[in-house]
Amino acid sequence: ADDAALREVAQQLWRARRKSTLTGAEPLVVECLAERDLPGTVEAMIALMREDAGKQQADAPGVRLENDAAIFWCRLAGRDWKRARALLAELPGNDAALRFWCVAASECALSPERLPVFMEAMARGVSVKSRERALYPALWNAVKAHGAKKAATVAAKCGDRPMRSLAEKLVADLKKHPPFNG
Repeated sequence: ADDAALREVAQQLWRARRKSTLTGAEPLVVECLAERDLPGTVEAMIALMREDAGKQQADAPGVRLENDAAIFWCRLAGRDWKRARALLAELPGNDAALRFWCVAASECALSPERLPVFMEAMARGVSVKSRERALYPALWNAVKAHGAKKAATVAAKCGDRPMRSLAEKLVADLKKHPPFNG
């Protein structure tokens, strides 16, 4: 199948998911689409997340692509950081994508130079009350991979003052109770 046809099939499967119809073909089709056009796949998923966030209907279950979008975003961040970083600005705010942030923070081992950018984007998309829950996994990964001292130095580079303060507190806690290996 050509890319346009594959994209259309993925869109149909996501619309079916919105109606609470899950199909076994969806993961295969989406994975195939992502292998052909990873940035476009992540972009399409985020667009549907924004659309769902804009509807705010209690009776509409939404597509619920946050987990999948986060996993594909992590893959994209490893291949094309510039494009992945730009897509963070497209995420819906006000905790509509909270699950995305939590999964991305857990699954993406961000390098020290990328963590402050990720934190600043998170600060724009996650409410103050949910930030600790979303940020903790990213800092846990940073402390595990680079040590508490390096993680504290990196966290201090975050341009959002409340996020920076929270990060410093979380890194201090992680220093007292460091992440375990394995």
